Formats: sequence, C-alpha cells, structure tokens
Amino acid sequence: MLASSGTLIFDPQHIWGTSGRMKRTKVFCIGLGKTGTTSMSAILKQLGHLHQTGPIEQGLVWREVGKLDRLWKIVDTHDSFDDFPYPHLYRELFNRYPGSKFILTIRSSPEIWLSSLKKHNLRMGPTTAQFLAYGCYSAEGHEAELTKLYENHIDQVREFFLGYENFIEIDLAQPNAQDKLAEFLGADPADLRMPITNTAASKSPKFIIDRLIRKDFVGSAIQFAKHQGEPEVWLEYISGKIDRHYRNRFRLRKNLNRLLGLSKR
Repeated sequence: MLASSGTLIFDPQHIWGTSGRMKRTKVFCIGLGKTGTTSMSAILKQLGHLHQTGPIEQGLVWREVGKLDRLWKIVDTHDSFDDFPYPHLYRELFNRYPGSKFILTIRSSPEIWLSSLKKHNLRMGPTTAQFLAYGCYSAEGHEAELTKLYENHIDQVREFFLGYENFIEIDLAQPNAQDKLAEFLGADPADLRMPITNTAASKSPKFIIDRLIRKDFVGSAIQFAKHQGEPEVWLEYISGKIDRHYRNRFRLRKNLNRLLGLSKR
C-alpha cells in the first residue's frame, strides 16, 4: 500500500487482516434454497474457506428491519457464504465487497426446484425463514407464485451480472460442473470433490415426525406421514406420539404453575 508521501510500504494487516488470518477473495453463493447450496458449502469448506451458512432466519429478519450492519460484521470476518439472506442481497454485497465472486446455483428446471422445495417443506414444517424468504409458509397452493419467484430471481441476477467475470451460473448436477467451478474459483479440479449433500433428506420418517411434533407442528407431521410409504402406519405412530406429547405438556404446565404459586407465597 502507499503512504501519504507516495512511498510503497508493507502493511501485514492488508494481506493477513486484523485477525492474523490470510485474507481471501470473498465468495457468495446466491442461488435460492434447494439449488445445491449445501453442496456449495461443502465444496468451499474443502478449499479452505472460512465458510458461513446464513444466519438464515436472523439474517432475513435483519434485512426486513433494516439492520444489515449486524450482517456485515459476520461477512467481514468470513470468506464464503451460502443460503439466505445472501440471495436477496447480491446487489448490496456487490457494492460493499468489490472484487468478490458470485455463484448462482440453479436446478435443471423450475419444476425440479419446486418439487425439492415441497419435500423440504414437508420435512421442516412452517417456519419464519420460509415465510420471509418466499412469502409463504408452505409451497402447497403457491406453486405458480413460487415458480415465478424462482424464474425472476435467475433472470434478475443474470441481468445484474451481465458482462462481469466475477460471476458464474452453475447446475451442480451437470457433468462439467466440477471443471467449470474449479476454473472459476482458481482451484485444481483434482482438489474439488462434488458432494451432493442433503442431510435432512437422509433422515428417517420417524426422526422427522418426532422433530415436527416436538416443535408443535402436528399438522405438518400428519401431512408428512401422508406422503410416506404405508402412511397408515405413520399416522398410527403419530396418534400414540401426540397423546404422550400433550400429556407431558400438561404435566409440565401443571408443575410450572405449582412452582409459580410456591414462589409467590
């Protein structure tokens, strides 16, 4: 860097940063959820990036209430990023972090993306993050709006980055994805493995149903069960499970009320 006198001086923080960690070009994955963002996270970690997923719900809330300064503190101290709120903020990120790289992950068709989102909704139930990201708690009944949202996001990102070399659009399921991504990131293709990771999808129906019931998403648990093989077996399982669940909740509430009464006395 240059001193005020015009003399070239060496500043270790310019290369290593205040934390003592070597600075990297920041990489933002700005594809919507269910486009391979979890796989992108694994790839970037493989390459040694200090990676950050989200914070999804918190980041979306910060965006809604205009508190992006809280998100910038996270971005300033990490190398690469995926999931929300980053797909909604690519313009701000482009202007705030010049020289960064942007990766738009896509699926081979809007229909495949929507199908994947629906399965994700069944596993997770209604969430605040889902609503803030897509404008609805469930993909069921909102297929047309969500398909349009997906297509608009791709079109708008393409238009914004038209002519820029720090942008790439990629479908990780395509045969040439590994070489294309390695070239963009300046990595050796041999060092870049292409994981197709989706830990939630690998969970058993019992695990997902139990989790939904613990979160009081009983309706979501029933909907999920109806989409499984032998749904009558899982509906019977839910029937017994919610009896115990609500008995435990009643017992807990009763004990808390008793404790509150004792504390007042």
